[in-house]
Amino acid sequence: MRSLQLDLLLAILRSIGEHGPIGYTALYQGIVRAMPEQLSNSTYYHMLAAGKILGLIQQESPKQPYMLTTAGVSLIAASQGAHKDALSDSDFGARLADIVRENQTLDHAFFWLFRGPDGSLPLDHGRAVYIEPVPPERSADNKRRQQRWVRSEFCGPIVLDTVLTQSLVFGLRLWCLAFGILDELVVAQSPDIRKDRVQVLFPVQNFERALTERSFENRLLTHFWALARKSANYWSVGVPELLHRLCPAENLGVDAVKAALIQWIGANRRYVVLSVFAPSVPMSVWQRKPSDYPTLLRSYLSVEGSYVSRLGLTDEIPERLQSRSMTPPRLPLAGGLD
Repeated sequence: MRSLQLDLLLAILRSIGEHGPIGYTALYQGIVRAMPEQLSNSTYYHMLAAGKILGLIQQESPKQPYMLTTAGVSLIAASQGAHKDALSDSDFGARLADIVRENQTLDHAFFWLFRGPDGSLPLDHGRAVYIEPVPPERSADNKRRQQRWVRSEFCGPIVLDTVLTQSLVFGLRLWCLAFGILDELVVAQSPDIRKDRVQVLFPVQNFERALTERSFENRLLTHFWALARKSANYWSVGVPELLHRLCPAENLGVDAVKAALIQWIGANRRYVVLSVFAPSVPMSVWQRKPSDYPTLLRSYLSVEGSYVSRLGLTDEIPERLQSRSMTPPRLPLAGGLD
């Protein structure tokens, strides 16, 4: 499985709708003629398989022509309606996101890690899942670097073999990230974040809707005081540690939380202490390959060309910002794991 190419998937669905039932080769040739860029047979095969997994395409039996399911017909009809009613690209993506969320096959194969084996939790309130590469000495074959450990409140650690790693980690995970069903944060290891939890994957809910139930400041301070340490005349937390705890625990997307946090800092600037660094500084100590830097930098706030590594509150903060004890207890990391 691979990440979804929405334009290609839509082209396949439309072609089947127009010419179907249609065979594999004839469909491929028609798509190749219609697509502006060169299309590999492998990419075509994976998008066709994705359509079947999502319940949009069907065959009566293997090697039989492809047809649209009722759901596929409905989706294409909406995308080809009158101009005022036709789906935009974002609407098409939103419809597919709903299909992914409600797909029973995906629920049994993947979403149970977040919702629990009995599906008791709504997906957008699901628990965090931690992903870690299997070390070479623990691997069973030459493709060991394609294997992953996964763990959550409901399982783990369990080892995904190469096939499952490709399907879940490099397939369904990427689908869900693209659709905004899940978000992910990768941070550097620290005293507050163990090595087996540096990569966390978690479901997200609608940010604005979530804030109608409980304010951002309330959510922020709950996790700030759970992690805060006293230094000189202020309390502070590492920004990556704060995001790593807050976002999965509250099911809030990383970018939305960072934007809200920057606004909150501006509104409370007289009480806030920020530790910043130039982008080149942490790269010398991360000991990671350069291609990892953009992913790791996402766990920091970007303010006026610098990155904020720590967020502090002075001792002069008003009562509404204070912890009840000012010596908050150490709480478990997001996901309820020890």
